[in-house]
Amino acid sequence: MGREVMQANYNIGIMGKKGSGKTELVKKSIVNMDRYIVVDVMGEYEKGVIFYKFENMIQFLNNYKEDNFHIIFRPTNDQETDYLFSAIEKLNRFTLVLEEADNWCNPNKIDQRLLDHVRYGRHFRKNLIWVSRNPFEINRNLTRQSDLLITFVQTEPRDLEYFSKYPFDKDLTTLKEFEYACSGDKELISVFEGEKHLEMPEETPEEKKELENEPDAPVPEEKNTEKEKAENPTEEI
Repeated sequence: MGREVMQANYNIGIMGKKGSGKTELVKKSIVNMDRYIVVDVMGEYEKGVIFYKFENMIQFLNNYKEDNFHIIFRPTNDQETDYLFSAIEKLNRFTLVLEEADNWCNPNKIDQRLLDHVRYGRHFRKNLIWVSRNPFEINRNLTRQSDLLITFVQTEPRDLEYFSKYPFDKDLTTLKEFEYACSGDKELISVFEGEKHLEMPEETPEEKKELENEPDAPVPEEKNTEKEKAENPTEEI
């Protein structure tokens, strides 16, 4: 029997210590998704077209924005990530995976573009999966807007106190290695466990017409840093 198809828009947060299994869980969850962009800060993802240079990724998106795509973006500097949210502002019907989400927020501040994506993205079929080690590094706007929170084993008293505000389905202190607990939309859990294949709802005719009239994302001026020259970045399969 094939996997059940699920259509949804969502924000999902995944937390846990280094090596607990966060990234492996995300890899498992996106394998059947049609359209996603992973901001791969640590270079841990391989299943997709890998870009080191922002301008190359934008050219690719401008050519294939109406098709399915699996993009792994490995930024080489902060400016490249700054371009990201501007580029995907007009892109609909995709999932953004944000590794090391604390790079874009802290308890007292959150990047406005990320906040807009969280608050209004679901209206344009923009999903978000954010990943972080420590809940205290994340802005409450991000956790508050999440439909599902997932955490691996937690032992620090401060972290346990933080999570005590959420109704997790397991005792966080007794989780085994690579085991996780969930709080929120139960149906979304089936996506992560591979029981359902997630499909994004198609645009309405009105939305498609609006997208057709949108100009392509601007390609930044070519930059040739020493790091980029050394790595000779190209799209890789």
